[in-house]
Amino acid sequence: MHCGLGKWIRAALRQLFLLPSFLCLDVPFVALGWALCLSGDHLSTWNGAALFLAVWGIYLGDRILDASRLGSSEDLAPRHEWARRHRRLLGVLALIVLLTFVLLILPRLSPGTVWAGSGAAMATAFYFLVFRFSGNRLEWLARFPAKEVAIGLTFAAGIGIAATGGEPDLAPLAPLAGMVLLFTGNCLLIGRAEQGWDREADFASYYTRPGQLHRLPETLLVAASVIGAVESIREPGLCPLALLIGSGATLILARTSSRQDFQAIADGLLLVPWAVLWVSR
Repeated sequence: MHCGLGKWIRAALRQLFLLPSFLCLDVPFVALGWALCLSGDHLSTWNGAALFLAVWGIYLGDRILDASRLGSSEDLAPRHEWARRHRRLLGVLALIVLLTFVLLILPRLSPGTVWAGSGAAMATAFYFLVFRFSGNRLEWLARFPAKEVAIGLTFAAGIGIAATGGEPDLAPLAPLAGMVLLFTGNCLLIGRAEQGWDREADFASYYTRPGQLHRLPETLLVAASVIGAVESIREPGLCPLALLIGSGATLILARTSSRQDFQAIADGLLLVPWAVLWVSR
């Protein structure tokens, strides 16, 4: 009796832990936390809301697309298995996010933010066209970490636009470069852990081919931590500190990539800016 109850409690806690990942909520909170750190905790309310909803909508669409292509495969990552069973719920959430963004948030953004955000939106649309809708016609791209670099660049760009209100002169280049390295390394780690599934459904993922650079994620994470350390000495701030801690924690996690819930933990570690913000207050 007690053994069965304990197993039920552990299973329930695991589902609760994974729920933000299932609902694609972890990454929007990641983006918002980094934008707050980058802006020195002076992020505009509307810019923050726009960033959160834009990232959430993109990840919901990506998850729904994945769920529609999975077929009857039994060997799925937990988030994809959940998405396949709850595709309608994710679709309703995506519709609510889209309507809220267009009707409530977009009219309140500054022209500079809208123009810069439009560029990021076009880059994201191009990403989907190249890496998600081209099937295996661009299989050769998997020889390079093109997909993962594109994610790192567009994600960091969106954070930078929200934090600066679309003013490129205000963007701190070194922390943004460190973010690109951290986010790209994070994507590569997840791809390396899930390469079995990617070989069936995500031809653009870097680790769908044998002979790829196995330690490339760790190399990028080390570079990100070096930028964080140098910036923490040169110009101490919230973002360099979060960069240093986040990169170091992800490097430690890289040693446990066989865990079934690796993706949720890897993305969860990118929430470190919230801890830095809490401590700084």
